[in-house]
Amino acid sequence: DGCSSTCQLDISCGAGEVSVILANTTPTPILDNYTGAFSTINVTQTGAVRKVIPTIYTTHASAAHLDVFFASPFGPQRELVTDVSSGANFSATTFSDAAATLITAGVAPFVGTFRPEQTISDAAGFGNQSANGTWVLRISDDTTSTTGTLNGWALALCIDPTVTSVCGNGIVEANEECDDNNAVIGDGCASCNLEFSCAPGQTRVVQRSANTALHILDNTPAGAPRAINITNTGVVAKAVAVLNSVSHQYVGDLSVTLTTPTATNLDLSSANGSSGDNFVSTIFDDAATSAITSITAGGNPYRGRFRPETAFSTITGQATNGNWTLNVADVATVDAGSTASWTLGLCVAPTPVCGNGTVEIGEGCDDSNTASNDGCSATCTVEQGYGCTGAGPSVCTFTCGNGTVTGNEQCDDGNTNNGDLCSSVCLYEFTPETEPNNVCGTTNGPLNVPFIYDGAITPLADADIVAFIVPAYADVKLETFSPTMNTCPSADTFLELRAPNCTTVIISDDDDSVLGNCSLIDPTADAAARNLAPGTYFARINEFGNDSTIAGYKLQVTFAALCGDGLKTGSETCDDGNAIPGDGCGANCRTETGFTCTGQGAGSCSAICGDGLIRGTEACDDMNLINMDGCSGVCTIEMGFTCMGEPSVCIP
Repeated sequence: DGCSSTCQLDISCGAGEVSVILANTTPTPILDNYTGAFSTINVTQTGAVRKVIPTIYTTHASAAHLDVFFASPFGPQRELVTDVSSGANFSATTFSDAAATLITAGVAPFVGTFRPEQTISDAAGFGNQSANGTWVLRISDDTTSTTGTLNGWALALCIDPTVTSVCGNGIVEANEECDDNNAVIGDGCASCNLEFSCAPGQTRVVQRSANTALHILDNTPAGAPRAINITNTGVVAKAVAVLNSVSHQYVGDLSVTLTTPTATNLDLSSANGSSGDNFVSTIFDDAATSAITSITAGGNPYRGRFRPETAFSTITGQATNGNWTLNVADVATVDAGSTASWTLGLCVAPTPVCGNGTVEIGEGCDDSNTASNDGCSATCTVEQGYGCTGAGPSVCTFTCGNGTVTGNEQCDDGNTNNGDLCSSVCLYEFTPETEPNNVCGTTNGPLNVPFIYDGAITPLADADIVAFIVPAYADVKLETFSPTMNTCPSADTFLELRAPNCTTVIISDDDDSVLGNCSLIDPTADAAARNLAPGTYFARINEFGNDSTIAGYKLQVTFAALCGDGLKTGSETCDDGNAIPGDGCGANCRTETGFTCTGQGAGSCSAICGDGLIRGTEACDDMNLINMDGCSGVCTIEMGFTCMGEPSVCIP
């Protein structure tokens, strides 16, 4: 019946198999949330799993609240039971694939042996996996109001000691670099070794973290960090990382980051996969065909090779020695999970020697000297505003101001002036925010347009309001970026253009930008942002939903048209270079009645002779272009006539 006459778990093993029976009798509180309880049993016997039978003992007033998951040392979790009928406790509840009764058909307190909701001894479960290591039992409470206790649990295994690991079973075991469940060559993992090669002179380093299980707490950004210490000195030439096993029911809640020894944070995956389950032998590699952002709920477990959200190439040249820390964090409700080991692969290049005339990995240039201010700095980085070419010695020239963004330039507006958003060395010019600035009356500004405002939305529900001056009628364009200019990989901004009273919203936008979920108010499409009257206006920025922070964003405000600058742009029908009414082009750069305007600049508007209206230089207008009737064809009074009124009446 699952429990022998000596109160041991009943388990019958095949010939040559070793039976292992272990227990963890330490009580663990079952918290009244999805984090729940987390307990482990360590198995030292080596070999492949042939059969697995766990037993649990819980005290809880409502067994229906509990979701029970079970994970092997190397594989993802399996569901033992979720959402059973009413009743209290799991009392000596044993799970076996061979049981006659499914656990959901049982009755509390579920004494006896039951089939789990997902199989655990076959190939879909833990069959054929390495047995030695940390086995995890995790219990979540998915309904509030009741706490309980995991009083203890036991684990019975049949282990084949002749098989230590099986390459191709889709599980990354102790002596494997990867395992993608196939024998295909060229997909990033071949014969359970990572397929990445290093150039001559570089050292291939593959190192695996400890494999003790870590609890991924629900909605806890601190996550479950685990470090690998690399002792090889040199610089990064290439990098790959493998999530060997992450058990989590809703991977869309997960943020996976890698921090280098020099404290650079790489976003490997954030909020991808929606409601899908588990990362298993998930390889992050810049050379992958598919991006991690392409995974969908139906593709789980997520096994294979994917491009990370932040490319590893961004850390090329960084020092390799030190701690590399991978963190898996659940950053949203609901669900929790666990994570096992991860693997780091590096091509380590020798530390470059600046000044030797050869551009080595980690150098942006090398002009055979260690002098600065010649385009290539004393540390062999390209100095701002310069472009350097050649594998060595580098030839560096000042390129800022040629109108083309090259080298380390962030921008290039065709000049080397400061104060026009792009500096004299082709860096963006930012205006930093100053707190507090979240309500009318304590705003930043007013700023002169154009400008780039540098802000952050923190803490939760924060907002920033910045005032800016519109000196003449203008079409105004506002756009957000995050975290840097012209990018928006993950932030979700909400942007309002407000009237001079600061409270009236003229127009708002969530995510019209072509860059992710950033915001764009563009007068080309948004009529409300056209031909704004002179005054002080306000832009308000917050995180859409007010349920997350934004570590950094940029707001760029520019004029798509500015009346009086002599350029007919945007929604303007004329622009004669001034804001004086009565000359054909009004103060709002709209063509005045009785005039026609062509081109732009001074003199671009002229009165319409023959329309019956006396405008501009006209002395008369009798609604025709006939001469000898007192008002000539060019609207001048002919000799011997007197003209009055509109339309003009001319008498000799």
